[in-house]
Amino acid sequence: MSEEAVKEKVRFYTEMVKLGAITSITVGGGGVSLLLNMDSGLKAILFLLSILLVLSSAIFTVSSFLKALDYMKELERLNKGGK
Repeated sequence: MSEEAVKEKVRFYTEMVKLGAITSITVGGGGVSLLLNMDSGLKAILFLLSILLVLSSAIFTVSSFLKALDYMKELERLNKGGK
């Protein structure tokens, strides 16, 4: 894989990390709001859904971060091999 392709993959996965973190924060904030104002069954269901969304976006964020690290290591290897 070329150096430019690896750089693009690193950029892509770092953007996915940002997206996942922002999603976790915003959905988590909504979930806390629902928890503090729990007065109906619908809000309880939405709160449980928000927990699932926060967990899945956190897993997505961590997996994207690990992929970005892998590509950064590959980029470092390509730079050392090319010099």
